[in-house]
Amino acid sequence: MKTKYIAILPVLAFLLTGCIYDGLPNENMQERNVTITALLAEETQTSPKQTEPNTRISMEENGLDIDLYWENGDKIQLGIVYTNTEDKTIKTVQEVQVVVDTENNRKATFDVVIPSDVKDKFDLYGLYGGKGLSTDDPSKAILPETEDFFAHDLHTLYEKKVVMLYFEARDIDKTTPAFGVNFQHMGSFFKILVKNTGTATINNITEATLEQDGTNGTIGLIPAYAQSNRFNIADKYFLKDATVSDKVTQVSFSANHIYQVENGVLAFWAWLPVAKGEGEGADWPALRLSIKNGIEGSTTTIHTDYKSAKKATTGKAYHFYATHDGSTLTFVEESAFTVPDGTVDASGTGILADTRDGNLYATVRIGTQTWMQENLKYLPVITQQSTDVSNTESKYYVYGTTGVGLSSAKNSANYKKYGVLYNWTAAMNGAASSATIPSCVQGACPPGWHVPSRGEWDAMGTYLTSNRYTYDGSAVGPWSRIAKALATGRPDWADSTEEGAPGNTDASDKINVSKFSALPGGYMASKNFNYLTTQAFFWSTEEHSTNTKAFKRRIEYNKPGVTTDENAKTSAMSVRCIKD
Repeated sequence: MKTKYIAILPVLAFLLTGCIYDGLPNENMQERNVTITALLAEETQTSPKQTEPNTRISMEENGLDIDLYWENGDKIQLGIVYTNTEDKTIKTVQEVQVVVDTENNRKATFDVVIPSDVKDKFDLYGLYGGKGLSTDDPSKAILPETEDFFAHDLHTLYEKKVVMLYFEARDIDKTTPAFGVNFQHMGSFFKILVKNTGTATINNITEATLEQDGTNGTIGLIPAYAQSNRFNIADKYFLKDATVSDKVTQVSFSANHIYQVENGVLAFWAWLPVAKGEGEGADWPALRLSIKNGIEGSTTTIHTDYKSAKKATTGKAYHFYATHDGSTLTFVEESAFTVPDGTVDASGTGILADTRDGNLYATVRIGTQTWMQENLKYLPVITQQSTDVSNTESKYYVYGTTGVGLSSAKNSANYKKYGVLYNWTAAMNGAASSATIPSCVQGACPPGWHVPSRGEWDAMGTYLTSNRYTYDGSAVGPWSRIAKALATGRPDWADSTEEGAPGNTDASDKINVSKFSALPGGYMASKNFNYLTTQAFFWSTEEHSTNTKAFKRRIEYNKPGVTTDENAKTSAMSVRCIKD
């Protein structure tokens, strides 16, 4: 079990400044707005420290470390518990928004309102992330739902806001002008990487599990609390409703019917509430990894050997690496395999591993851009009917598949060859329209890649035309004569006699000379699938002025040019991703 300190442990030093106190008697005392300064300070770590200011409390991978940054708009919940001037216990919760320091983005400030009727002292509890502080008892933090702790990439954990940081300050005198508190971690990150080293796709992976060795030594249970729904900040223990939570025998990571291709790398991520322990941490038992795959009624589960017992604590990232050849699962060292990120070599081509679902993609450099050579296959759910359309909800289709489940859709010939058809909302993953270069919209693409804007498509067309990738070697364009250079040609494309068209075998030296390798995957529009083998459609990130349509690129079997026009966002088309 590899361990690394998280690169920036948010130990936030708070300084109360700017107090407003007019010296009036208590009965006329006004509420005070207190500005708190929060500074992200680094704790000891084994990898080199970052020295440049960062941008947010979000999660970004940095080798084995995970960096946490402030982000404008981040919110913190504050709970105040005090006895008022009538000797009644009062409990209040307020939410405040941070303002990031323009000189140092690890530093932020926010205001807290101190009630006017505090008798002498008050307790202050702070929480970042999760589902907030309990209004009945602000000393208790509400944890996310169990399934929200797990994902296949770090960005999804960020979007779910599952990472929780907290602080407490007790018995604060109401007249204290300044004091400091430290944010602490409530849990740690866990990442499992599994590489398929076999010679075939591993079909229908549904679960990965870290499980304890109940027979090995005296340390038998895992001090992780994903099943809990509360954390007692004052006394530092987890609860399930009103009962103190027990340790567990295993931690399971669900997989959404994954088909992991040969040499594909699959990631399982979690942020888990864990016991901090004393010194180096709490005792963890020897662990093994199991992978479950197959269809219901015919599943297979294989296991690694056990890793030795360890200490583990909060505020760290724990990494597990394994290889899976279809019949044997083995723990390995980090150096045993790399995760290709699509970077091209001297030949101008590369390989990208999408660790969200175990797929691999060929990549190619076109000018200064690096593109996928294949249509995106990321399929978190399947929309079972082409009549199920939406302008605002994400919809995912596989050409010609209706009334089938996710596993069957991923096992279909059209999925394997043409990938997924996304409505615009799914392609964008809910992001707003972007006309910039780059678009900065990850959308449905893997981390480190994004959906291209119209301008990025234009840059590719201009490059290909100016460098005479056109079927006739001219510089006429930028799009009127480069369809053949982008498409795979016959027999993937329907036959055509049109000069320079993808379906014509003329100008054979220009067929797919760009290595973009466009396939005629058709689309779904007007609640019907159409144009398989005759047309390819690709979304851009820019919506049309009508707001119900967005721009696309289209390649047709019988035309030498590539067109750009708009389609309804309810339509479903292919996505090609471009490297950040």
